[in-house]
Amino acid sequence: MRVVEPGGSEHGQGPFRLNDLLRASFLVVLCCFGSLVDAHLGAQTQFVEPSAMDDSDTRSITKANFLFHFAASNEWPAEFMEGPFRLVIIGNPSLHAILSDKYAMKAIGAQSLEIVLLDDAELLKKEPFAHVIYSEESGETLQKISKSIRDQPVLLISDAADGLQSGALINFVAVNNRIRYEINSEEATKRELLIGNRILSWAVK
Repeated sequence: MRVVEPGGSEHGQGPFRLNDLLRASFLVVLCCFGSLVDAHLGAQTQFVEPSAMDDSDTRSITKANFLFHFAASNEWPAEFMEGPFRLVIIGNPSLHAILSDKYAMKAIGAQSLEIVLLDDAELLKKEPFAHVIYSEESGETLQKISKSIRDQPVLLISDAADGLQSGALINFVAVNNRIRYEINSEEATKRELLIGNRILSWAVK
């Protein structure tokens, strides 16, 4: 076997040929390892910094994650913990599609998860009980939704400047370009909803 240096000269002694081979092999392995580390760190950065992706789908993915955790980490009265757990999305098909794709086969405790999309808040009147309702309406429309479920243990979630003031129990807000949320825990208690400690600790207020 001949090992030729880049300049074209040739080593004729065995030990030198072996050393050169070992050195070349080590450099190849080191380069490959460096590439793998760079790829891994790049993937981690992408996961940890979703806000860097200026994309409406990124907001929907973040909201979907929050909504599932709101459903799984809070407690409803015992009589509402039988049958399917219903999560209703009003007027946001992208969010509904992401939730369905990622969580449709999950369960909330012993309850199967049913994710429903409604085009309009008026359709709530014809719907059976929903444990969680998400709406991006504000003002009078959001107030009407809140009044229609006033005496029920429904977790109403909004994304509006006046969300909590208009009757939502949880409202998404933007903090440093990240999606966070605020909670009206007093109103949740009145509706016999027990907000989990982890959910409370993540809230901005």
